[in-house]
Amino acid sequence: YIKTTDEDRKIFAFVGRCIEDWVRGDSGMIAATEITGPINPETSFESAVANCSDPVDGTYAPGNGQTCMNILECFQCHQMTVFKSDLHRLLSFYYLIKDEKHIISKTVWKKRFSPILKIIDSQILPQFDQKFVEAVKIEARTNPHPMWAKLSILSIED
Repeated sequence: YIKTTDEDRKIFAFVGRCIEDWVRGDSGMIAATEITGPINPETSFESAVANCSDPVDGTYAPGNGQTCMNILECFQCHQMTVFKSDLHRLLSFYYLIKDEKHIISKTVWKKRFSPILKIIDSQILPQFDQKFVEAVKIEARTNPHPMWAKLSILSIED
């Protein structure tokens, strides 16, 4: 059987960060890629909307060794990477907040949710094959990811 060493894990994490940098490029946009499969570093974390390369020490992590759960901050975070396999979860989230706009205060909508929809529409989705995106949109509408079946997971306070 193959055993990995600490050095092996460090090299694998480094390669994962290199892949993220390659995907992210210099565009300033949220990293998104058609690539699927187990290419993420072992520290990668599948969040409620995409993937995070550093959920413990990342930009919006609590800094106390706990995993970051700031879902709404993902869209401003440099550790966020969206893989093709994340789109169903991401678009389920997208349609949930879009459909529930009427119960969210105008202040919260303008400050927190409207910018997220714009980021998804202008930065993330254009990086994927549009026929695939359209198919996933239909799936997210008709069969949303279980995480996004109810609005209660979000904090929608002012």
